Formats: sequence, C-alpha cells, structure tokens
Amino acid sequence: ANTSPDGYIGGARAIIAFDVLDRLSRVRVPTLVVCGDDDTGTPAAGNRQIASLIPGARYVEIANARHLPMVEHPDLFARIMREWLESQP
Repeated sequence: ANTSPDGYIGGARAIIAFDVLDRLSRVRVPTLVVCGDDDTGTPAAGNRQIASLIPGARYVEIANARHLPMVEHPDLFARIMREWLESQP
C-alpha cells in the first residue's frame, strides 16, 4: 500500500500528539511490553515507563533490536511471547 505524503504527515502528527500515560494505571488486563534496545522511534526508556505505569505489566527488552524485534529476532520474540502466555492464569 502506498501512503501519500499528506497521509504520512497526518499520521506522524497524530502519533506525536498521542499521550495516554495518565490512563495506563487503569489498565486491568495482563500486559507484556516488548521492545528493542536500539529502537530510536520508541526508545526503551519510554517502553519501560509504559510498563511501570501498568499494574502488573511485564517488560522485556531485546538486545540488538530496533523497532521490529519480532522480525529481527523472530525465534526469541516467539519464545518471549510463548513463555508470557503460558504464565497467564
């Protein structure tokens, strides 16, 4: 699919303005936050903050990964997901 320049700019503006940090404490579902340690778009520090604000959330950081750790390290990502899913009641 092709995205027009205006569409791309509109999407970027929406993401930049999107902030729900003050609502994360109300999340009541099991949550796993996975990120790459070298993700410049959504840095690890921000993902750690997200996980810290969600009650009971688990945080996993994948080394040598950027924005798509599930593509960059599919076996490791699958293992992380499987172990987390198996740990859920």
